[in-house]
Amino acid sequence: MTSMVFFLVAVFLIILGLIGLVLKKDVYSLLLSLELSFLGVSLFFALIAKHLGLVDGFVMVLLILITMAIHLGIGLSLIIASQESGKFQIKEDLDFY
Repeated sequence: MTSMVFFLVAVFLIILGLIGLVLKKDVYSLLLSLELSFLGVSLFFALIAKHLGLVDGFVMVLLILITMAIHLGIGLSLIIASQESGKFQIKEDLDFY
C-alpha cells in the first residue's frame, strides 16, 4: 500500500515537472520544473531499490540528488551573476516556435 502511494507521488512529480517544462517560459520556472522531474525519477530509483532489496539504488539516488543540487546552485548563480552585470538579459517570454 505505501509503495503504491510513493509510486503515485513519483508519477505526479514527473508529470508536474514535464507540464512545467512545456508551459513555463521564464528560466527560473524551467529550472524548478526540471528539478521536480528529476526528484520524481529519483523517487522511482528508490522504490525500485527497495522493492528489489538492493543498496545500489539508494546510492544512485544519493548521487543523483547531490549532482542535482550542485547543478542547480551553479546554474542559478550564473543566471543571477549575468543579470546583475547587465551585459546579459534573460527574456522572460521565451519563444520556442
